[in-house]
Amino acid sequence: MCDDILLTNPEAIKSADWTYEQLSEKDLEYISNLPLDLDYKNMVLTHDEPSVPGSMCFITSLKDAKETMTCYEEQICFYGHIHIPLLFVKNLESIKLIQNPDVYHLKENEKYLVNCGSVGQPRDKDKRNCNSTLIF
Repeated sequence: MCDDILLTNPEAIKSADWTYEQLSEKDLEYISNLPLDLDYKNMVLTHDEPSVPGSMCFITSLKDAKETMTCYEEQICFYGHIHIPLLFVKNLESIKLIQNPDVYHLKENEKYLVNCGSVGQPRDKDKRNCNSTLIF
């Protein structure tokens, strides 16, 4: 499911319009030159679908997560866009979804797809700060 939701969500449209109005030409140029994803150590960080950066797709189902997890070699992928905290965990036998985990200890034989949620405009209607901490 891709950017059609953004185009039909009045809250998202209002936010995007407001944000655009706040940016100078210099800001827009800077932002347009930023990479769509970042590889760091054994992880990739991206705003949306890592297999198609810039597509604005929503990864919310086990099926979507399984397909996405074949598209990156790193052990961990942090992604955003949906504003809902989710953790997908894949091992050799299965893939599972963990919603709002308090603590999760990473294992070497697992692969992860993590959405940290949102500090603004949460889609789960919980306005508290939502974040993740990765400790090496």
